[in-house]
Amino acid sequence: MLRPDLNTLEKAAAYRFGMEALMGLKGHAAIVGTAQYKPEKYSTAPKMFHLEQVADLAAQALRDAGLKASDLDGLVINGPHFHEASVFVPAMAAEYLGLRLNFAEVVDLGGCTSVGMVWRAAAAIELGLCQAVLCVIPARMAPLGPDEDPGWMARSMRFGGHSTAFGAPEAEFDLPYGHMGQNTGYAMIAQRYAAHYDYDQRAMAKIAVDQRTNALANPQAMFYGQPLTIEQVLASKMVADPCTSWKSSCRWPAAPR
Repeated sequence: MLRPDLNTLEKAAAYRFGMEALMGLKGHAAIVGTAQYKPEKYSTAPKMFHLEQVADLAAQALRDAGLKASDLDGLVINGPHFHEASVFVPAMAAEYLGLRLNFAEVVDLGGCTSVGMVWRAAAAIELGLCQAVLCVIPARMAPLGPDEDPGWMARSMRFGGHSTAFGAPEAEFDLPYGHMGQNTGYAMIAQRYAAHYDYDQRAMAKIAVDQRTNALANPQAMFYGQPLTIEQVLASKMVADPCTSWKSSCRWPAAPR
């Protein structure tokens, strides 16, 4: 906390120190183990309960890190679309794994969820809340019970994550005008950026090329052995100007993170 009687230089130094302490990760946390299923289509991937996937992926990551389950005292997990629970997901998963937690968190950021998990886990470790955190996203389909609707996921993904619920602003103001999915949102951001700063289309295309190159380092990547060029990106089908099919919401399965 800053004191009101400090002179200008002292104030500046104290402010800088305080902001660095509050906002800057010090690099005291590290990713020490990872695990990932081979990318597959939902229709061909084995169906597993999400708790099963959490346990299996946790075991693989722990082996990779050389740790034991008893070393874990933090858990960061996804909440939406978790098959076996819609609330208290960390509590259920922790009990299933037999973990005693000091830190538990749910992250719901769509395609950025994994990155958001890592940031929160690192912050929790640096704050002294916990020592080792499991970040896990079960993404395979779970087996459906006799009373479960097999079409629920198709309907939930139809509008690209936008809510169609009664009272949702996007259902009233966005979807009727075709603003749905991630591509239109990214296109609007790109158009706004271009209007203010301009940018080189080839430089933007190179981002997609670099993502593909990164994914090709993994033999299990869906596009393994299929490099991409800037020319291919620029010539691909337009989806939402200026985003083409190879620039739109690029998420290369199996890209190392």
